[in-house]
Amino acid sequence: MLTQDDCKQAAFSWTWAAINGKPLTSGYYYQLGHLQYDDLPPDIYYLGETLGSTDGAGNEVRFSFTTTLSPEWEWMDAKTQIYKGQTQEYYRFFMKSGLTWGDVKEMLNYGTGISIHDVNIDNEEITVDNLLKHYDIALNIIKEKLSGRGCKMLAKPSGIAEYITAGQVHSSIQTMTSNDGETLCPAKTENDLKKVVLNRGFYSIEDLKKEIDKQLQLSPEERMAINVGVHGTDASWATHQKHLTVRDAIGSLPRISAGEANENDRLHISPALSPINLERIQHSVPGGTWRDWPERLVLNCHKKEGGKTYASVYGRMKWDDLSPTITTQFIGYGTGRFGHPEQDRAITLREGAILQSFPPDYQFSPSNVEVPIRKIARHIGNAVPPRLGEVIGESIIRSLPKKRQKKATIANERERIQT
Repeated sequence: MLTQDDCKQAAFSWTWAAINGKPLTSGYYYQLGHLQYDDLPPDIYYLGETLGSTDGAGNEVRFSFTTTLSPEWEWMDAKTQIYKGQTQEYYRFFMKSGLTWGDVKEMLNYGTGISIHDVNIDNEEITVDNLLKHYDIALNIIKEKLSGRGCKMLAKPSGIAEYITAGQVHSSIQTMTSNDGETLCPAKTENDLKKVVLNRGFYSIEDLKKEIDKQLQLSPEERMAINVGVHGTDASWATHQKHLTVRDAIGSLPRISAGEANENDRLHISPALSPINLERIQHSVPGGTWRDWPERLVLNCHKKEGGKTYASVYGRMKWDDLSPTITTQFIGYGTGRFGHPEQDRAITLREGAILQSFPPDYQFSPSNVEVPIRKIARHIGNAVPPRLGEVIGESIIRSLPKKRQKKATIANERERIQT
């Protein structure tokens, strides 16, 4: 069980999106309106599947979670800014105060639960009577905004005991969670859980994995329920599928130097570097910028006020990070973060192609002609990543009725065999 506190926007654009196969982003946030009008952040990607389990009969059961709401705060009524096609500014994708009611309605359509957390009691004394008054206000707002949908859950905020005391006497609140509540053993629970305060813990991802492994070592009859509380979430919570890193993609390719080509793969070729650029990349650290260089190596344009913001050029990739966007100029060390993580050169045509999800043996030109380096780099940088096309196709197939799914899958396999 997982409850996401503080009505965080990440509950929609990270947690809900990951579970339900929606677009994900590494550094931005989006709202329902952005999704509906296809106005999305520049760095979106897809896991390629939904997150869940099966019911024993092969039917998918998606993971569910609960998000807390802040009904008394006006920002839940905020309007979404839509500027489809605008690529100069991305302020609309910066983190907002929290979820909007539109986000919540869409999440409810997919089985997400809702809970009361904080109430707007800042200027009043925190007493049981005041909390009961605000519970009524919050619950009435929820019913109004969600077309009669009620809320029966309370997640204790900030260790304030009065919230639980008030919840135990409020007629609408049935389930409560707290970091000092009772631990539940589902196989041994026979009594009604109404008004029982269930334990909820805050874990790091690594500690949570250890706790899950610990419970899996026990027999099903002895396993305890793990009730997790989180504030923000990010890509690392979708741990069923590790994100492909630069190391995963190109870490096993043979070493070459700048200006060399691998004898067994003519696309594993890296352009030569001038003596000063070779010295610059030798002073570059993975994930760093030209600001790491000695002053004598910094270009004059970067010393000017207008050039100080272009920090990603002349950069190295990081082994255990996602790849930067592969552009048509990725073979140039000075055109972006295209320096190899540890070898003193720009990435090769083969490495760029693999990072764009082309098969590792894909050929872009006949074997009997000289490799047109810049032309192939342009093909790779301009390409829609093949894996993205595959994911879109899989998504379309999953949306079809079962019989049409089977026909589409068979047709897809026939085409794969023919090619």
